[in-house]
Amino acid sequence: MEALAEHHDVPTTSILLGAGSATLLDLVTHVCTRPGATVVCPWRGWEAYPHIIARSRTNFVPIPLTSADEVDLDAIAHAITSDTAMVLLTNPHNPTGQALDRQSWRRFLARVPSGVTVVIDEAYYEFLSPPERATTASGIDTVRDPSNNTRVIVLRTFSKAFGLAGERIGYAITTSQIAADLRRCQIPFSVSRTALAAAAATFHDTAAREAQLHEIRAERDRLARELTALGYPVHHSSANMLWLPLRNRAEDFATGLARHGIIVRHWPGDGVRISVGTHTDHNALLAAARVLPR
Repeated sequence: MEALAEHHDVPTTSILLGAGSATLLDLVTHVCTRPGATVVCPWRGWEAYPHIIARSRTNFVPIPLTSADEVDLDAIAHAITSDTAMVLLTNPHNPTGQALDRQSWRRFLARVPSGVTVVIDEAYYEFLSPPERATTASGIDTVRDPSNNTRVIVLRTFSKAFGLAGERIGYAITTSQIAADLRRCQIPFSVSRTALAAAAATFHDTAAREAQLHEIRAERDRLARELTALGYPVHHSSANMLWLPLRNRAEDFATGLARHGIIVRHWPGDGVRISVGTHTDHNALLAAARVLPR
């Protein structure tokens, strides 16, 4: 807790540990919504979101991405009504990898009513390059801002950039008051001692983590360039994934790769998400992509 507080420049009372960001989102939804209320969320998004929201007997309101597969903050703000208890965003977005810029984020927050909680899931934030962080919105910056009047809760995880998905550990950052409200409703002993020790070890090993992140970004960008050169549409990504808006070709592309032993996540009629792997993985994918019909 102390290391996280120092790193993010927040008091320890603003941090809440949990068994992964998904478990924390479940807690946040139970505390910050009410039965029959709505939760507004850009869609397509992480497929667990609607299921987590439904557990609190709230109504999930999906807001379509734009035709360019971008999060439509104007449409999301417009969808907020008197029944809205929470807005849920992901930054960078899953599955497109889009990073929200700071100016759009600030304009959006100014349109959110005071009683609405904004949850920003930053599971992939560490994959941003240093230059990108200068222009990308940060929910933690918002929490630290004394002039901010919006209820903002930031979710972070050790499952992605830190490589601890199996240990189930993440954390939330918000105001001390909101954190206290969440803590009172949290199931005790939800984080194991092993997970805490693993998180501490990986968190302090900055050099190894940054080297791995650099390699992931380099491989992501190489794969994007080479797929683009082959004629495939590739959305710019700031996360550890690539989004190919293949629309009616998505299923054929995924099926074709599967015949070569390569599995990607796809949504028929929409697109394909490719998780960033190793140099060898990508060479195999590119070899298969070259022979698929386009």
